Amino acid sequence: MQETSKKATFVLALALLPIKIIKIIARFLVGATLGLYLLLLLLTSLPVVQRWTAEKLSSVLAEQLQTAVTMSNVRLGLFNRVVVDDLSLLDQDGRHLLNASRLSAKVDILELIKGRVRIASVQLYGYDIRLRRDDPARPYNFQFVIDSFSSDDTTSHTPIDIAIRDIMIRRGSVRHDLTWLPHQEGIDPNHLRVHDLTLHAALRALTNDSINVEVRRLSLEESSSTLRLRNMQFALEASRSECHISDMTIDLPGSTLSIPHLEATYSIPDTTQRATQFLAGIVAKADVTGSLLPSDLLPLLPHLPGLSNFSTPFSFSTSVTLADSRLQLGELNVRSQQGLALAAQCRVGLAPPQNAWADIERLSIDAPMLGAVLDFLSSGDNAPVSPTLAQTLRRIGDISLHGRGEYSPTLSQAAADISTSIGQASLNATLTDNDHLRLHAETTDIRLAALLDQERSPVDRAERLCGWPTEHVRRHRCWALL
Repeated sequence: MQETSKKATFVLALALLPIKIIKIIARFLVGATLGLYLLLLLLTSLPVVQRWTAEKLSSVLAEQLQTAVTMSNVRLGLFNRVVVDDLSLLDQDGRHLLNASRLSAKVDILELIKGRVRIASVQLYGYDIRLRRDDPARPYNFQFVIDSFSSDDTTSHTPIDIAIRDIMIRRGSVRHDLTWLPHQEGIDPNHLRVHDLTLHAALRALTNDSINVEVRRLSLEESSSTLRLRNMQFALEASRSECHISDMTIDLPGSTLSIPHLEATYSIPDTTQRATQFLAGIVAKADVTGSLLPSDLLPLLPHLPGLSNFSTPFSFSTSVTLADSRLQLGELNVRSQQGLALAAQCRVGLAPPQNAWADIERLSIDAPMLGAVLDFLSSGDNAPVSPTLAQTLRRIGDISLHGRGEYSPTLSQAAADISTSIGQASLNATLTDNDHLRLHAETTDIRLAALLDQERSPVDRAERLCGWPTEHVRRHRCWALL
C-alpha cells in the first residue's frame, strides 16, 4: 500500500513538472523583458546614447525623405513614449519646412501590430511650420513627405483606423504662401501668418467612413489681419451621410458665438456632381446665440472701416435651417445697448434663382444708433450713402418700423410702416427686372422743415438730400417725390 502511494506521488510529480518548467520559463521571460526594458530606459537617459540615437534616426529619415533632417536628442520614456528634441526638416529645395523644440508620442505597440493606430498622446511644442507652393503646376513643399510614406501598391487598400487620446500643440506658428499670388488686405488665405497657435484635442476615431473628434481648446492670432481667436471648442461626429456638432463656442476679443447642437444630413457627391447638386441635398438645423462686436469683423471685412464706429456689442439669437438650397433664419432677435432692437425672420436662396424674403416684425433704432449706422454707410471710398445724404437723414431721429420684402431677379417688392421723430409714413415699392421703380408713400404729419431746408426749391432740396447734381435731378425728376 505504501509503495502504491509513493508511485502515485511520483507520477503526479512527473505530470506537474512541465507546468513548473513553464512557470519558471515564463517568470524568466517576464523578468528578462522587464530588465531589458529598464536597461533600455537607463541607456537612453544617457546624453551620449540620446545623441547617437538622434544621429541614426536622422540619417534613416534623411535617406527616406531625400532631404536634410536633424534632431539633437531622442529618448524613450515609460510606456512606449518617444521624445524628440530640436527637430528640423527642410523641403526638397533646401528651405525651411518644420522646426520643433519638442515632439513626443506614446504609441500602443500591440494595437499597431494588429493594424490599428492607437496613440495615447501626441505633443508638439515650440514649432514653426512653413507651407509653400511656388507655382500652380507644382505641388506643395510638403507633398514629398506624404509620397515617401505612401505605399507603391495601388491594387490593395489598407483601411484607416486611427485614434489619438490626447493631442497637445503649443507655442507655435504656421505660415502658408502661394507665392505667385499678390497679398490682399485683411485675412488672405493665400498668405497666412498664424502665431501663438495652441490646440488641445482628442481624435477619438478616424476611419475611411467616419470621424469623431473633440476640440477642447483652439486659440491663435493672425499677424497680417490682426485676427485673434481667443478660444474655440466643439465636438464633431461625422459620417458619409450625417454630421453632429455639439457644444460649439467661439470667443473673439469682443464677441462670442454659441451653437449647443447642430445636425445635418447630406450625401457625398461623386465627380460628376456639381456643387449646386451637393448643396441641394444638405438638410441642416441649429440654434445660434451670441454677441457680436462689429470691430471684430474688420479682419474679415477690411474695406468696411466704419465697423469700428460701433462701440458696444450686438446680442443675437436665431434658429438656422438649411434645406432645398434655402437658408432660413427664424425668430431672429438682435439687440444693442446702444439703441437697436430687431425681431424678424428671413429666407435666402443659395442657388439660382436666389430668391429672398424677409418679414420684419419690429425694428427700432434711436437717434445715436442711427448716427452710427449712417457713419458706417457713408465711410470709405465706395460708400453707398453720400455724406450729404447721411447728414440729412440724421434729422429723422428715432425710428420704429415693421414691414415685409421679397426679392427675385425679375421682381422685388417691399412694404413698411415707419414711425419717426418727424412723423409717420407707409411705403410700398416695386422694382422690376428692367430697373423700373414704382414708389407709393402715404404720410401723416411729416415735418419736412425738420428734414429739409424749406427756403430752397424742390430741385435744390433733392440735390442736397441725394447729393446729386441739379441736372441729374431734373433729368430723373426726383423732385416729384419730394
